[in-house]
Amino acid sequence: KIGFDKLLDKYNINFSITQAGGGFDDLWLHTSSFQSIMLNLIGNSINTLQSVSRKEKWIKVEIEKKFGHLQISVSDNGYGILQDNWKRIFDHHWTTKKLGTGMGLTIVREIIEDDYGGTIKVEKSISEEVESGAGTTTFLISIPLQNLTKEAE
Repeated sequence: KIGFDKLLDKYNINFSITQAGGGFDDLWLHTSSFQSIMLNLIGNSINTLQSVSRKEKWIKVEIEKKFGHLQISVSDNGYGILQDNWKRIFDHHWTTKKLGTGMGLTIVREIIEDDYGGTIKVEKSISEEVESGAGTTTFLISIPLQNLTKEAE
């Protein structure tokens, strides 16, 4: 849970992480890079879920080796993101938060694309602003396995 236990408990958020596609011991992803990615994505999920009134709140992280890539998906059932904003959320200093810097997802994208030759996208998101009670968001990260070896460093 990367240090989020107290916040997850405080806001009654169920957190799950699943792994598939074999072991990950042969992959090399710098610890600080992985932590930056996960802290930003899970932190954003907690941020949206803390003010959602539904009884069942969840964050799901799925990590899988698939089609020659390491795929990580981070999903939550928070407020969702308006489709018009999907492309803007990775822009420098763009935020919908009152106290946000607009740099979290920018940093995540730069690590994934520039350091590991991967991609990150909003795979799906339904905004509560469009359909009440429908908020869910999934971010999908895909990094070629060949870029996750010690030799690639």
